[in-house]
Amino acid sequence: VSSEIYPTVVRSIGIGANSCIARVAGILFPFLMMVKNVWKPLPFVIIGVVTIAARLTVVTLPETHHKPLPQTIEEGENFGTTKERSKSFSIPLDYISKQSDV
Repeated sequence: VSSEIYPTVVRSIGIGANSCIARVAGILFPFLMMVKNVWKPLPFVIIGVVTIAARLTVVTLPETHHKPLPQTIEEGENFGTTKERSKSFSIPLDYISKQSDV
């Protein structure tokens, strides 16, 4: 995962977490080859499923091309969302109060 998606204040923590997960996966990979004793193609099936799951996860990340990088955690939480999107999913409170009066 690119460091661009992490806000500046937590960027090193995010990169460290990614590095830790990658190292654990590297440690576990030799053990994955042992499962071929159960079913010969099983290691390939597991790797394929993990790859597809990773791809589906990456698709949900926001685009960072030509966009200012988030500097705070709040900006990071809002990164990739637009005000138009959040307005379209919200119902104004005055509308709710008018409906309850009817």
